[in-house]
Amino acid sequence: MGLKDGTVERMVRAATKSEGCIPCHETTYRQGKGEAVCRGFFERHATAPLQIAKRLGYIVFHEP
Repeated sequence: MGLKDGTVERMVRAATKSEGCIPCHETTYRQGKGEAVCRGFFERHATAPLQIAKRLGYIVFHEP
């Protein structure tokens, strides 16, 4: 993606602080498709709301 040094770390810090997530870069700009949570973020830093959503069956994993 060509991100500057430290960008990912800042994104992770902001997302975890706000109990949010990082959207998947592959789905962010696709027309007609909903955004998805970054699988790497989910695997390493799943926030409480993401963990609850997974347990309730709202999160479904798809292969790229």
